[in-house]
Amino acid sequence: MSKPLVTADAVARWAALRPADEPYTYNSDCHCALGQYLRQTGVRFTSVGGYHWFDEQWRAHPIPDELSAALQGWPRTFGALHARLAASVTP
Repeated sequence: MSKPLVTADAVARWAALRPADEPYTYNSDCHCALGQYLRQTGVRFTSVGGYHWFDEQWRAHPIPDELSAALQGWPRTFGALHARLAASVTP
């Protein structure tokens, strides 16, 4: 399976499919929004940090700044995340 792009646009499209009022945590690889996105798109990973995620070989993959900022924002629901990401994506 090819790896999905970890971009603000890709995560925004994914977040739009989640229940808007469903919360996510920021400090848990299992429950953070990016960890859930990676898992649901078939990417096997070992850890997610604020600015990088790590694959099974512990190679660091950068998280784009606008995505990192949106993931850290409040409130931490998928609807709010989608709104923050949609506002940061340039057409």
